Amino acid sequence: MSTTGNQPLRVQADPVLKKLSGCRQRLIEAGERGKEIADEGREDDEGERIWRQWNQSLPPIAFEIARETKELVLRVEAIDGDQGRGQGDDDFS
Repeated sequence: MSTTGNQPLRVQADPVLKKLSGCRQRLIEAGERGKEIADEGREDDEGERIWRQWNQSLPPIAFEIARETKELVLRVEAIDGDQGRGQGDDDFS
């Protein structure tokens, strides 16, 4: 975000990008944990419980990513609208 000259975009997007960066880190950690579980190779009831617990930790991260991405899009669209929407911009939606 530091390469853009659009100060309003930087101000509006930075908090959301920090949250998305946190989500990225949580996904990396979850992936590492999943690899550890797989490497253990447990096929007993305890192994099943561990996999289930790990699997249930993923949807909250996915929902947060979706929520924050939607927030980022809304903020960018608001800034775009403030800067004169409809002045020759291509709208592919």
